[in-house]
Amino acid sequence: IGSEKDITLSTGETLTLQIWGENHDDLTAGGKARFTFGLKHLMAGTRRMNATHTNVGGFAGSELYGWLNGDLFGLLPPDLQAIIKPVDKKTSAGNQSATINTNSMKMFLPSEVEVFGATTYSAVGEGTQYPIFVDAANRIKKLANGTGAISKWWERSPFMGDKNCFCEIRNGNADAYGASHLNGICFAFCI
Repeated sequence: IGSEKDITLSTGETLTLQIWGENHDDLTAGGKARFTFGLKHLMAGTRRMNATHTNVGGFAGSELYGWLNGDLFGLLPPDLQAIIKPVDKKTSAGNQSATINTNSMKMFLPSEVEVFGATTYSAVGEGTQYPIFVDAANRIKKLANGTGAISKWWERSPFMGDKNCFCEIRNGNADAYGASHLNGICFAFCI
C-alpha cells in the first residue's frame, strides 16, 4: 500500500499512481482485483461532474464518468490500458435515493466511505475504506500532480441531502458541492 509509479498521458501530463488497496475490489469477471491504483495527487485541470447541478442518475450517469471511461482512458499509456480490469463498484442512484446500484467500471472515483471509512453525506453501502486513506494526510491532495495548490476533489457518491450535489473532499474533510462546479480529479482503476 502506498507504492508509487509515474505514468505519462498522451497529452504529456505526468501523474503519480499509488497502490490504494490489495485484493479490495470485485472483478466483474469474478474474484478480486490484485491491486487498486489511484492518483497520489490530482490532475492539472479541474472538471465538473455534470453540466447542471444534478446528481440524478448517480455517478454512472454523469458527464464526468463518461469522460473518465472515454477520453481519459484513451490518454493512458497503451500498455496500461491493456491490463486495466473492469470492477463492480457500488454507488447510490442519486436523486436522494438510498438504492445502491452496482456498475462495472474501468475508471472510477472513490466513494465517500472508501475514503473516510464512514458516511456523512452519502448513502450507506458504497464499499469499504481503502487502506491508503486510513492515514488522513492522504486525503489532502494538490493539483498538477502535487505541484499546484491544495484543491477540493470529487468522489463518486451522490449527496443524500438533495438532487443537486455530489460528495467531495475539502481540505481533507467530507463535504458536498453542486455538480456543475469545478473540482480536482483523483481517478482510480484496478489491475
